[in-house]
Amino acid sequence: MLERGEVRLEPNHHHQAVGPMAGTISPSLPVWVVENRSFGNRGFCRQVEARQQFGEYSQEALEGLRRWRDLWAPTLREALAQIGSLDLNPIITQALQMGDELHNRNSASSSLFANRMAIAILQAAEHQAVGVWVRHDFVDGAHHDLLRPALHSDGPPRRASA
Repeated sequence: MLERGEVRLEPNHHHQAVGPMAGTISPSLPVWVVENRSFGNRGFCRQVEARQQFGEYSQEALEGLRRWRDLWAPTLREALAQIGSLDLNPIITQALQMGDELHNRNSASSSLFANRMAIAILQAAEHQAVGVWVRHDFVDGAHHDLLRPALHSDGPPRRASA
């Protein structure tokens, strides 16, 4: 497809986006939108998942991308819509005070993010079991939840939105 010109590759930064390691962003992949309300700029970033960010395209890696597209992202989008938006600065500030450096040490920021989103996720889930699964598998199971949204925009205040 590349050789025939059916697919065009461009750097994420040409689209105000960032991607983890070798991870790609395609038109069908939901992304985080981070808005800097002081300056009006927006940034876009994909979710970090262990397998695909290093360019793996195994069945497990592809299934993770499908779960992000079909389950996690729609539930998180609805949860963020219910709360309006999520101010990232207080989470970032507290996480730094708790020892996170917001790149490799993310336990505090991810926990703070998960705590802030937990009720909204459960309320947004179509079925209670889906909400519990999203909360457990996505929010609690991923220790880099806030990595991309936190690092993307320059200057306060930052807000994540659907």
